[in-house]
Amino acid sequence: MNRPMQRRVLIVADDLTGAADAAVTFRAAGWRAFVAMDPHANTARWPVAALSTESRSLGAQEAADAVGLAVFLAQPQGCLVLKKIDSLLRGSVVAETTAALQASGAELALVAPALPAQRRTTMDARVFVDGAPLSSVGRALDPLAPPLSGDLRALFTAAGGATCLPLELVRCGADAVAEALRRASTPVVLADAKSDSDLDNLAHGMLLAGKQVVPCGSSGLAAALARALPPPAPFQAANATMRLACHRVLVVVGSQSAVAAGQVAHLEGATGDAVRIDAAALVGHTDASLAAARDAAIHCLRSRPVAAVVLTDLAHLCNAKVPARELRRMESLVASALARLAADVVRGVEVHGLVLSGGSTAAAVLRAIGVSGLDVQGEVMPGIPASLAVGGRLDGAVVVTKAGAFGAAAALTYAARYLVGSDE
Repeated sequence: MNRPMQRRVLIVADDLTGAADAAVTFRAAGWRAFVAMDPHANTARWPVAALSTESRSLGAQEAADAVGLAVFLAQPQGCLVLKKIDSLLRGSVVAETTAALQASGAELALVAPALPAQRRTTMDARVFVDGAPLSSVGRALDPLAPPLSGDLRALFTAAGGATCLPLELVRCGADAVAEALRRASTPVVLADAKSDSDLDNLAHGMLLAGKQVVPCGSSGLAAALARALPPPAPFQAANATMRLACHRVLVVVGSQSAVAAGQVAHLEGATGDAVRIDAAALVGHTDASLAAARDAAIHCLRSRPVAAVVLTDLAHLCNAKVPARELRRMESLVASALARLAADVVRGVEVHGLVLSGGSTAAAVLRAIGVSGLDVQGEVMPGIPASLAVGGRLDGAVVVTKAGAFGAAAALTYAARYLVGSDE
């Protein structure tokens, strides 16, 4: 199979953990990768650059504007633009896909949100989780998200419709996918996938199609593209020595997903009770709540190598009766307060590594401590990247970022223990 010439890759995600999740798949394939905190930063020297527009909770037009501007400003000539979308279709998927397509000047957008490693698949242009329709399980996975529709065809109808690539065609191989893309009658193509092999066919087919295509998918599609593109020269092996410097690790969990809650429970069983801080207390009594939680976290870190700060009851505060604009304001306010808390802890005790769960939490914490970007190093577990902080108080420290609704029950525990050098 002929392969195209090597080129740079620009990843545009709607949150920080998504940007890092996609970037680390290229790092595993030997590419140097960087996640910029500023979506308008100059990342020209990096073979793979990932940007977060922090638009997950924005309205459709605001999200589209943010993505369009980021692509327009950051895309050098000949760069492959990858629009990272959530495998659960959270955020303004249609608006951001359309904006990325228009700003990049590409002919097609190939939409494939499947993430088989997490049992998230697409059949008949519908998203399934563990075999169940997304619409029936999405609320349990993320209580703060609006009702999630897994029907991609219906979602894209308002944007002019879409061509669908059924699983049977995808499994005919890359050549069949390439031919289908050449014949597509709409600028948006929706692709089924149930396995990594299906995603490989899509990635290879996209590169063979002879058209400029914007791939739009989860980290599953990003990994397939990393495998399909020519290997970089020179090849940069993933860093296996990150754990050596991490003697004290702060874990900050802002995600309210059921997955994150289970991971926190596992972490507490392994390392001791977490410092829990109520979202309502942050909004109503910020200074006192922050001071108490800060002192508790510092005390924990002085007596043991791992301490966790966990946000609670945000879903109760942001209930369904809260208007969307007010909900976004509350989420932003709480994330900022949680970030202030983390920054205060870092100032109060020497911290060597961070484990951050939840995209908005990760972005807010890193900005609060002055980090300008993440030099992606590798994975502590599949799909959970570890990076070196660039800039700020923790320059050179190891940062693990994890999407809230991602990973096994032991994910936080393993990440923290990995960084402190314990495999127990």
